[in-house]
Amino acid sequence: MPKYFAILFGNDLNLANTELQAILDYIDEGVSKIPVKRFVTFDSNHNPIQFIRNRAALVRETGYIVQEAPSGEALIASISKDSLKEYVSREQTFSVRVRNIGDKQESRSPRIEKRIGKVIEQQAGASVSLENPDVRFLVVIDDHRQVLVTSEQSIARESIEERRPRNRAFFHPSIMNTSLARAMCNIAKIDRESLVVDPFCGAGGILSEAVGLASSVVGIDRNWTLLAGARENLKKLKRENYSLVQADARRLSMSSCDSVVTDPPYGRTSSTRGVEAIRLVRAFLEFVLEEKIVEKSLCICASLQMGVSELVMNMGLEIRYHVKSRVHKSLTREVICIEF
Repeated sequence: MPKYFAILFGNDLNLANTELQAILDYIDEGVSKIPVKRFVTFDSNHNPIQFIRNRAALVRETGYIVQEAPSGEALIASISKDSLKEYVSREQTFSVRVRNIGDKQESRSPRIEKRIGKVIEQQAGASVSLENPDVRFLVVIDDHRQVLVTSEQSIARESIEERRPRNRAFFHPSIMNTSLARAMCNIAKIDRESLVVDPFCGAGGILSEAVGLASSVVGIDRNWTLLAGARENLKKLKRENYSLVQADARRLSMSSCDSVVTDPPYGRTSSTRGVEAIRLVRAFLEFVLEEKIVEKSLCICASLQMGVSELVMNMGLEIRYHVKSRVHKSLTREVICIEF
């Protein structure tokens, strides 16, 4: 079975790890739990590389593991024609670069790129091209090991950066940052067949990510000004698979949906605060349970102070994914995902 790797963005490793774990669980239900590290290796019965590149918000690069060894010298000695044949051919070009991501900044030979490049030339017959190679080899120096991988950069990141809140047609301070919104959609495992609802959609931060991943999305909010802003933001994306409804999340007129991905109001820039916010969430969850409207998943992001995870467990619901994310000294978010 091939072995794969991912290098995660380091700003919030817990969130990045949870997003990647959910993506791998979606692709292969039998995948093992991955460790919370910036450099992650894993097995999968199904090739996850292109799916990760196109979906993940917090994966910098991914690909195959070719060889690994405890040191650079051992790694060079282990590279053979057999170990390379699945990854590069005589007709292709390649490059080699090094990334040290271990906690301990181990020393390495400044010529290791050239030495490994020379071995690949000799063993595979391929040619070096530093500017536009067919195959990009990467030597990852992790704690106590060095790993040769074939690396492919994220495809999703460029468009995610283009949709940052400040680049939106309508901006509001409460709008969720794009990476978190995308990660939540992935944690909820929404796909091309999903009908996704955000009952506290505001200016459409989550909708703007879900609309490109799901079959159809519905945004609901009491605030007409924010709904109008959401419409402007979605219109800029040139998508048509969405609906916006002015309504109260506690009294929705809907029969069913596949997933709910939402960020209920909290904090200084929201329309409700503290106690009222948790009451809103409680009322919505009670409605969801009573009416059984959610068929697959519910992913919610809230201030840790609201105690949503405790509320969910007290209601007898099992949390599949749970991650805490510190924003600043007075705000820590928690992302909770329930699967039905």
